[in-house]
Amino acid sequence: MIKIYSARWVLPISSPVIEDGAVAVAQDRIVAVGHAPRLKARFANASVLDFGHAALLPGLVNAHSHLELAVMRGFLEGEENDFFAWLRKLTIARMAMTSEDLYVSAMCGAIEAARAGVTCVGDASAVASAAMKALNEIIVRSGSRRRERKRSKASGATRRIARL
Repeated sequence: MIKIYSARWVLPISSPVIEDGAVAVAQDRIVAVGHAPRLKARFANASVLDFGHAALLPGLVNAHSHLELAVMRGFLEGEENDFFAWLRKLTIARMAMTSEDLYVSAMCGAIEAARAGVTCVGDASAVASAAMKALNEIIVRSGSRRRERKRSKASGATRRIARL
């Protein structure tokens, strides 16, 4: 089944901006991009989701992230002017994190990325398995497919992270 997403503006990146534009999607593939009235006529049976006065654009790319460190936001601010103090504090905190903590943190980073429109992540993680598991559960860029988030087993992870 085809679904049409329309908005005041569509920014296809490789061609000019389309005012009153739309994107037609079949399953997980874009099948057409163009003026909303034309696409609605071409795909008359498609469901339409109109975002109104908004812009549709391709997913963003974060080429350098550390998803497993997402829960440390704000934790290192006191050391931001002293790189070696920052690195020491980060290393000590990171060593205290269990594999479950790293996964929960990576999950937080993946959720945050998806909410910001990031669909492609280059993660520079030391624990690729935690980051990849989180990304696979939240959003994976391999033909723009999304998977629903599964419940994590974060039982004690929140308490341990709070102690940091």
